[in-house]
Amino acid sequence: MWRVPVRLGASIVLAYTNSIYAAPTEETLRITPDGFVVTEVRSTSEAVLSYNALPPPYRRQGSYVVATTRAALSASLPVRIGQTGRQRLIVDGTTLPLFVAGTGTRVTVEIDRVPAAVQWTEWR
Repeated sequence: MWRVPVRLGASIVLAYTNSIYAAPTEETLRITPDGFVVTEVRSTSEAVLSYNALPPPYRRQGSYVVATTRAALSASLPVRIGQTGRQRLIVDGTTLPLFVAGTGTRVTVEIDRVPAAVQWTEWR
């Protein structure tokens, strides 16, 4: 649906409403040579962090409770679009509304490495 340039080491955010606790939640993902690494999960409900087995201590950041983590993922991240999730991917300040794919749809967020010469011509 979208192709967005990102640099190695950049962070993106998967934002959604947790379907169990109806809580706004954000997962910060860093781009690495091996794929995505989840570096932080924040939610308005501490229960979301506990449910996802993220170990305390948690810290407060405004209305959010934040857990720091280092969970490595592959270069392919499947996201199931649920009825309440309204999943969005935030890349460099741009919000991509993944939920427009439709309820029940599986959207895959992938890192696709592009040769430097192609990057220079495509992303100008």
